[in-house]
Amino acid sequence: MSIGIHNIRKRFGTSDVLAGVSLQIRTGELVALLGPSGCGKTTLLRIIAGLETADSGSVVCYDQDTRGQSLRDRRVGFVFQHYALFRHLTVFENIAFGLRARPRHNRPPEAEIQSRVNRLLDLIQLRAQGNRHPDQLSGGQRQRVALARALAIEPRVLLLDEPFGALDAQVRVELRRWLRQRHADLGVTTLFVTHDQEEALEVADRIVVMNGGRIEQVGVPAEVYAHPATPFVCRFLGSVNVLPASAHGSSKVYVRPHELILSRQATSDGISGCVTSISSAGPLARVELEIANAEHIEVLVAHDTATELHAVPGDALFVTPKRWHTYEEEPASETASPTDAWAI
Repeated sequence: MSIGIHNIRKRFGTSDVLAGVSLQIRTGELVALLGPSGCGKTTLLRIIAGLETADSGSVVCYDQDTRGQSLRDRRVGFVFQHYALFRHLTVFENIAFGLRARPRHNRPPEAEIQSRVNRLLDLIQLRAQGNRHPDQLSGGQRQRVALARALAIEPRVLLLDEPFGALDAQVRVELRRWLRQRHADLGVTTLFVTHDQEEALEVADRIVVMNGGRIEQVGVPAEVYAHPATPFVCRFLGSVNVLPASAHGSSKVYVRPHELILSRQATSDGISGCVTSISSAGPLARVELEIANAEHIEVLVAHDTATELHAVPGDALFVTPKRWHTYEEEPASETASPTDAWAI
């Protein structure tokens, strides 16, 4: 293990921002801290970096307790959402800055600095832009320079705080794919904070879903998405329809829109609904229906299926689940385990 986080607690004023967080991160792993604003993910990242101090608990990095260690001693690279590049320095000198700023006795020879920066320019595919200034680059290019600057000091751990949040949607997609493809070449344990579910699912080796200062679930992306451990995880990772499972119990049924089948024929395990709207924009058709008690659900189907149904607002259709999750609801903690059931 490269990072061991043990029972970290942090309070700001009367608020428990982190309430006993423990986590193990393996060497070379790319881990996403995912959750809504205020869940504690950035605070945890800053505690690992040494930019914040925990009230209690410990962070062990490569078998060393980091309490009392400086940011330099921890050998941590940190990339913020906003690039924070030096506008008066070239791309090359921005990347070299952390090396040149070292005390003379600890500073690499100039030839090594030149070699290391050029290797990083090749890695981020900006060798030809080395003599340019940041304002001559696109947003995605500037963020790659910020990443290279953090890597130049050869950190043991790379921490990324919403690294793609300030970029346009298309640039975000391109850059996160670049990071996923290049991570093996980087060879550094990486922990990144995001509130973007799609980003975490696409980039991370493992996802840590946080809520209210606690960890709700840890797992590989496919596991967390397909088998959410709590109602919060199920709702947070993509769209979901939440339906009462029984009039006599507190359980609810959670079904994702693409896991429902639409039909004009009644089925033994289906429910009826009235179509309220149909949208054909995008790769799938989106059908909204009103079911019992004026509840609304959303169904995603192939365009061919929507065409074959000939449905229009006001039509009655039947909805049958392909898969679903139920939880014994515990509103105070939402830590119940999922079971399989469908009993509307």
